[in-house]
Amino acid sequence: AETVVVMLKARIDRQVAAEFGSFEGLPFPWRYVGQSPVILRDNPKFERVLGQLLDWLRGADALQAGHKTPLIRAIVGNFNDPVIAAVRSWLRQHPDKESLEAVSLALSEAECSIVWTQQDLVVEIIRAAEAFGKECQRTVGLNLAKSAMSNSGLGASLDGQAASERELATNARKIASELPPGSAERRFYRELGDHAERMMQWLSSFHSD
Repeated sequence: AETVVVMLKARIDRQVAAEFGSFEGLPFPWRYVGQSPVILRDNPKFERVLGQLLDWLRGADALQAGHKTPLIRAIVGNFNDPVIAAVRSWLRQHPDKESLEAVSLALSEAECSIVWTQQDLVVEIIRAAEAFGKECQRTVGLNLAKSAMSNSGLGASLDGQAASERELATNARKIASELPPGSAERRFYRELGDHAERMMQWLSSFHSD
């Protein structure tokens, strides 16, 4: 397992370093859940592999992150409870700003439902980011929102996308209503709900044309 991950990381690092880009990185179909042949979450060495991947993400800039984060999805598959427990365990051992941002980057590849099925972790990360200042809050918030916004209804029909946005809006509104007024986490969920509402209106415009 570790040998495979080391090889894939090296391929992606070479792609990032190539002056004009290359096609040497992660095979494109592997970026989608269910199409990766290297999902390792049931492997006995998964926690160790996940830790190596999170270390690799620490300090990644936007270009690097764009190439690196799909490997997280390829290796993890779905972010189920054991995966989230492993992420939490690593974060407890690395309570610094770059590690917090690395975890939020990894979660940007999660399925959109993570923002409500793993609400406690999302809130925990948002609160932890406050201690590192506004820039960290913004980075972490954008990364966490990406999973919900970018992965909502991915590959579905217009009706399927609308249903996904409706589900996101409903859950985000409900969670926001239960969080402390004025808190960063409440604001995060309210903004997610607002975004989902706007997407629903935009999608409905296709039916009215």
